Amino acid sequence: MKLVICSNHSYEHTGGTEITIAAIAEGLSKTYGYSSTILSRSVKNDMSHNGVTILRCMNDGKKFLEQLKNISPDNVFVYSDCFMFWPDILNNVEILPGRCSIALVGMNNMLSNRKLLSIFKRKHFFFRAITHSDNYQDYIICKDEGIPVHVIPNGVDAKEFVDTVDFRRKYGVQTKYMILCVSNFFPGKGQEYLLPVLDELYRKLPEFTAVFICTTVNFYVANNIRDRFRAQLKKVKFPNKLLSDIPREDVASAFVAADVFAFPSQKEVAPLVVLESMAAHTPWVALPVGNVPKIRGGRISPIRAKNSEGYAIFGKETHEYFVQWLYDILTNDVLREQLIHDGYEQIISDFTWNKIIPMYHQLFNQAQNGSSG
Repeated sequence: MKLVICSNHSYEHTGGTEITIAAIAEGLSKTYGYSSTILSRSVKNDMSHNGVTILRCMNDGKKFLEQLKNISPDNVFVYSDCFMFWPDILNNVEILPGRCSIALVGMNNMLSNRKLLSIFKRKHFFFRAITHSDNYQDYIICKDEGIPVHVIPNGVDAKEFVDTVDFRRKYGVQTKYMILCVSNFFPGKGQEYLLPVLDELYRKLPEFTAVFICTTVNFYVANNIRDRFRAQLKKVKFPNKLLSDIPREDVASAFVAADVFAFPSQKEVAPLVVLESMAAHTPWVALPVGNVPKIRGGRISPIRAKNSEGYAIFGKETHEYFVQWLYDILTNDVLREQLIHDGYEQIISDFTWNKIIPMYHQLFNQAQNGSSG
């Protein structure tokens, strides 16, 4: 089967989207013999990686559609309605080769563009809609509108999270505890709210280093947020490190080396990094965003409201709970071990790629054969 995955970003950039689509493409190629191609806006040069062809998207909608037609896939899989040429696919789906699927990933673009949403409602039977959980806005909207939706969660490769690198030694972490935050600097990721949390925690428990890991992205807003955060870090009293663009094996080893994973993001669908912390036997603290309330292995800081754009508001109560949960996980061995057990058990039962890849194969195989649902 010939599959094309369309995404704004792909390998070699390493964020949650890139890791997810790479796992899907490589898993389908290796297990089911797919010929998988990723069409990406971020890739600079056409390449092949782990049996998957990665091509740069054409630079306008018309040329992109011609590119799709030339590849002539059996299935076109759009990862996120934020993909630049999603409107072109939506408006021309009737004449595209193969069947089409879309991972809605929150449906944020169509919710801010009612015209696009109206077209999708009218043409939904041309697509197989995928959500990563059954408790987020994309799933709820599809259900309310009578649009069939397939729930396929994100996954991890648990074997990736081993101590291949002595992270603490390599990066000079010398304190008793290490608090980790892995997240790129986009609006709503909330790293700036974590600084006062860690300041307060440091007054109670001055034995940790905070490690922030990110990837440089080609987005000036994100880079401005990172630069402001770097300046703020220079003013705090607790030991800290901000690491950009480190090797993937070092990131995996950071999850293993950490004592707790702190994730202050204010808006998510199904955050991959929380699953990665669970696979690494590391407890987490997060806000109740996306499918986080359905995940075990950590503690949730409550929120009282969201703003007009759907971002959780990091209020006084949220701050206080975040401090307390971090403190409890670091100092209570019984709690910590229970969270580690619960999180890893859920990873093995629900969130490994060898359980999730067959779901995509079944969906794409049904699409190729023209079955309904």
